[in-house]
Amino acid sequence: MVAAVPGGQSEIKTLTVRVGQNITLPTGVTGLHGTETIIWSISSPGSKSRLLLNSDDENLESDEPQRFHLDRQTGSLTILSVSINESGLIEGQVLNGNGPFLFNLTVVGE
Repeated sequence: MVAAVPGGQSEIKTLTVRVGQNITLPTGVTGLHGTETIIWSISSPGSKSRLLLNSDDENLESDEPQRFHLDRQTGSLTILSVSINESGLIEGQVLNGNGPFLFNLTVVGE
């Protein structure tokens, strides 16, 4: 069970996508100014949590910036050409009180 968080979503959204497709993980937030710190990470069974993207008003940090795109107005994350490594619990957080945004992403087929 996930507790409701003010300004965020109160449940885990379950999504399934095929390897190689693009997917956007929406936050439902509008009106961000582009200066907020936004963090997206993934936790997969049997492995440590890893950072997908960390953004503030000056920097955008990601291991794969060509694949992870951030909408600075909404905080939504788009993953291009999804790989099997993106299967797991993906969490987004806008450090102004919005979030967490939770997605259980299953990637199928190769």
